[in-house]
Amino acid sequence: MLDRHDLGRPVYALSAICLGLIGLWWRDFAGVWQPLDNLGIEFNRPVVAAVYALAFLAAGAAALWPTAARVALPTLAFLHGLAMLGWMPRVITHGAWTGFFEMFSLTIAAVVGYARLQPLTSVPAAKTIEMGRVMFSICLVVFGLSHFVYGEETARMVPPWLPPGPMFWAYATGALYVLAGIAIAARMQAVLAARLTVAMMLVINGLVWLPMLIDKPEHFNWCGNAITFAMAAAAWVLADAIAMPAYRRIVA
Repeated sequence: MLDRHDLGRPVYALSAICLGLIGLWWRDFAGVWQPLDNLGIEFNRPVVAAVYALAFLAAGAAALWPTAARVALPTLAFLHGLAMLGWMPRVITHGAWTGFFEMFSLTIAAVVGYARLQPLTSVPAAKTIEMGRVMFSICLVVFGLSHFVYGEETARMVPPWLPPGPMFWAYATGALYVLAGIAIAARMQAVLAARLTVAMMLVINGLVWLPMLIDKPEHFNWCGNAITFAMAAAAWVLADAIAMPAYRRIVA
């Protein structure tokens, strides 16, 4: 029977499967979110993108089972980590921290998910989850601040019919990300904050990215839906991990 504190792992695995299927169908990386071209290595893009997608698909399928997940989750951490490294040139030249931290959050989730599978009395596993909690909280704060720095760009993605207006929701969701990050970092109702983050990300996916996909089922919109879903799954993995009684006893 699936542990109620381990529901995030299969959802996270499903998000990897989605990324794999999209990559195989389009023979491409996930749009701007996976800038592997920036790694400074020359390669045949369609071929490498297909192999990369196949790796996501296989690792995601394997991560559905706890035993196989011990290999699959480190694999997913590596795959998302490559995309994270691909953002570094943009971070250095343009300060594009948001994309970097989006991929970082997905990498953290794989590491935390792997630690979650270790014996519940394992202090190293608990410390890994603890480090993941802090790192993920930083990601959320960056997400929130980006809504203020790029307020107009964010507002353009909000459905115009949503009252009281797009700019309000651009700033409101930014503030909620920051508050969630602070709550998780300070252990103030951290589990609740993480679960509410999951809910907010899923609502954003449903109100922003899904309508865009229905209107234009193109590669970019497929990827936007998949990445947003993956980030929600990542927050779910963290919420499950820090909700474990054994973890809370060790880090208390």
